[in-house]
Amino acid sequence: MNLLWGFLYLVITFSLTIACYKFFGKIGLFIWICVSIILANIQSLKIIEIFGLTSSLGNIAYSNIYLATDILSEQYGRKSANQSVLYGFLTMLAFTGLMALSLLFIPSPYDNVNDSLTQIFMVVPRITLASLTAYLCSQFLDVYLFEKLKKKYNKLWLSNNVGT
Repeated sequence: MNLLWGFLYLVITFSLTIACYKFFGKIGLFIWICVSIILANIQSLKIIEIFGLTSSLGNIAYSNIYLATDILSEQYGRKSANQSVLYGFLTMLAFTGLMALSLLFIPSPYDNVNDSLTQIFMVVPRITLASLTAYLCSQFLDVYLFEKLKKKYNKLWLSNNVGT
């Protein structure tokens, strides 16, 4: 069943990537990358089995960021693609910091979600540090390889797949 849900989730996230680009252009992709990196980091807490392998659900949400940076690189150049990587990085830093700060508030006696928020977001700073390091390395490498392969072979599918 996870295979079906995973495929559906992949189709939805990739479709949203294309829709953000179609309706909002470069800014839409910048925003979608920021949304995707937050989703991927939260969903990385959910461990699933797919194709008999144990994996983090966040991997699916994360994969559409490669598509978005490749579109940016193809249409607007390497500078815009690298800019989007930095936007995603700063978004996740701000999100993590603000969520950690929000957990310092003393909840009302009527609060019924503080324990759940604490359980989810106390883990995020540790994950985020590792994730952001991997994000910066992998995304900058993807943008670099995409551009180099495109110049050398002029094959979009090759640049996209090998870069990713």
